[in-house]
Amino acid sequence: MYRSVAVFAMLIASAVAWSGVGRAQEPVSTAVAAETTVPIDVGNLEIKGIEKIERGPYRGFLWSPDGTKALVNKTGALYYLYRPEDAKGMEGLPVGMRDLWVVDWASGKEEQLAETAFKWAWSPDGSAVAYIAPVSETGVAGELYVLDLTSKSAQRIADVDIVQSYDQPYWLPTNEIVFINDGHLWSVQPDGSDLHQLNELHLNHIIPEGAEELAAYNGGVRDFVISANGKYIAYHTNVGIPDSRDYRAELWVADLDGQNARVIDENGIERSWSPDGESLAYLSQPDWEKPYAWNLAVLDAESGERHVLYESPSYLAGPTSITWSPGSDALVFREDPGTGEDPYTLWIAAADGSEHKAFQDVEVIQSPSLFMSWEQDGPNILLIPGMASGGGTPWQMELGAES
Repeated sequence: MYRSVAVFAMLIASAVAWSGVGRAQEPVSTAVAAETTVPIDVGNLEIKGIEKIERGPYRGFLWSPDGTKALVNKTGALYYLYRPEDAKGMEGLPVGMRDLWVVDWASGKEEQLAETAFKWAWSPDGSAVAYIAPVSETGVAGELYVLDLTSKSAQRIADVDIVQSYDQPYWLPTNEIVFINDGHLWSVQPDGSDLHQLNELHLNHIIPEGAEELAAYNGGVRDFVISANGKYIAYHTNVGIPDSRDYRAELWVADLDGQNARVIDENGIERSWSPDGESLAYLSQPDWEKPYAWNLAVLDAESGERHVLYESPSYLAGPTSITWSPGSDALVFREDPGTGEDPYTLWIAAADGSEHKAFQDVEVIQSPSLFMSWEQDGPNILLIPGMASGGGTPWQMELGAES
């Protein structure tokens, strides 16, 4: 049975946003380590200019490891994991399906890779792409493909489950590709060899009555992110609050194989790992009775030390569109005041918490949905307002030293 009408409605809204139909949910930028990076001197930064780029519109964006290409999406449609026979309207469990293109960023040349894709990842050297595609018009069953960008040939390498919320696939520096199947995380090599379950983490998913394909998703893990170096996994589970119907999110970090698991925050949610894989940016909610007030914290995975980068100034405000710099030394995000009326503020903070700068009245970040990603070879930031709500045009924010 559905746990609540509110949860079901939220999942439908999330899928509609991902498909590009209707209003968007917060898009997520995946950190990619660059071979050469420019150090970010946060205390001496200022915005030099903001310019629209003649590309797009795009509904999804992912830089290649070297920053010369990007995987993008132009169209989107709803796809149902489960839909009752007597369903009306959007009743059921939808996710978004996209087309998949690669664009050479310097020339703007685009080439279509797949007509239908659920999610995707670059190979560590940028020579290939892994993507997930459905096997039928509805249902959880999907297939994992590896596409060589030189030959443009795609090879099916594994069965995979298409599920809401979770990010997959991950293509790790070890060359293994991590994906979801039967309620667990699995690993496989790009040629389909060495297929095995990665760890014992058991995933959770809403399971409607009659959705037998999702029966395996009755575990405790609500979401996870894998570090870029393939060493760690961060995840959270829901824990009931005594004498209350509410839950808190208990944040854990473990080795990728699930060993050495430890609680990081009694009420925290993982957001993203730094490109070097050593630090985790996460949301922390110190006051469980203020469900909308979130702080932004950074964890050093090796030492266990953590510090707060941003402290919510009210019970509504919080950080969104959180993105690491390629050198793992800074983060950019915007402060959502949570009122629906006041403007967003752009923040850039040193990862060690030593300094930060806030920029107000930045018009391009005022879209309800915003994608932000640092460019791989410099201090500039790519912004795509409205990307998840039907497609957005890219802008470049040029950052430089104060004059």
